[in-house]
Amino acid sequence: MEEQIRNVIDEMTEAAGLDKEFADEFFRSIINDEPVLNEFITYLKTQKFIGTEKVAGYSIVDILVFQMDHFKAFLDRDTEGTTKNECQMILKAFDTFMKMKKDPEKYVRLMGEESGSDYDGKF
Repeated sequence: MEEQIRNVIDEMTEAAGLDKEFADEFFRSIINDEPVLNEFITYLKTQKFIGTEKVAGYSIVDILVFQMDHFKAFLDRDTEGTTKNECQMILKAFDTFMKMKKDPEKYVRLMGEESGSDYDGKF
């Protein structure tokens, strides 16, 4: 099963325009985090999230929504390249979630910072 997961990660990383170093680190992290791995596998199979694993009250869905909201601030510049790249959004959401598990305070703080430009006074 590890080989299948690795192959999927490699394919998604290539489609996302991310480098092999990202794929290697992502694989090492996710293969050693069973709850997040289960969430990732479920997403791959069903295109849905379980959302049961949480860090400081946030699930992977919260991270994904934050990313989408955060990247709205970059839409005019489109420097992130994620606006039309599902693989990149998914990989980065899972990557951020795993990093959040290691350093929750940093990521909770980031979740409250810059948001999309959809309306003033959002926070």
